Amino acid sequence: MKIKDLKPGQELTYQQLCEIFDTKFYRGMNRRKTLNSLILISNHTKSFYEDEWKDNIFYYTGEGQTGDQKLNGQNKTIAESNENGVKVYLFEVHDPGVYFFQGLVRLESKPYQELQEDYKGNKRLVWIFPLKLIDQNQPNAIPDESFQKKEKIRQKNAAKLSNEELI
Repeated sequence: MKIKDLKPGQELTYQQLCEIFDTKFYRGMNRRKTLNSLILISNHTKSFYEDEWKDNIFYYTGEGQTGDQKLNGQNKTIAESNENGVKVYLFEVHDPGVYFFQGLVRLESKPYQELQEDYKGNKRLVWIFPLKLIDQNQPNAIPDESFQKKEKIRQKNAAKLSNEELI
C-alpha cells in the first residue's frame, strides 16, 4: 500500500503504517522530510495527553512528556504547517494496535498553551494545536465498538479509585 492509497476511515496495523511511510514510529509526532509529511498519532489507549474532538476540531497536544513544552522541533513543524507545505496525516488509536486514519488535517487556528499534567502528575504548559480535516465531507468517525471498549476500561479503572481520587 502507498500513501496515495490511504482513505479516511481506514484501519491499519502498526506494520502497515510503517510500510506506508517507510519508517518506525516511536512518538506521537513523526516527521518524514523525504515525504514532506508529519504523521500524528493520538494514542488514546496509553497516553496521558488530553487530545480530543470538539465541534469537528481535533485538539492535539504537542510533543514533550515532561516540563513545559517548547515551540521547537515537531511542535514548530506543525505550528508552521499551513505555511511550510508539510502534509499532516492524523491517526487515532482507540484499540491497541489499530491505527485509524482520520485524514489529512490543517491547522485551523493559532496554537495555544494550557496547563496539563505530565506523566509524573506535575503541572506544566503544553502546546495545543487545533486541527481540522481538510476533506470536510469526511467527518471524524471512530467505530462505536472502540468507544464502547474504551468506556468499559474507564469504568473499570474508575471503580478501583477512592472517592477522593475520583474527585
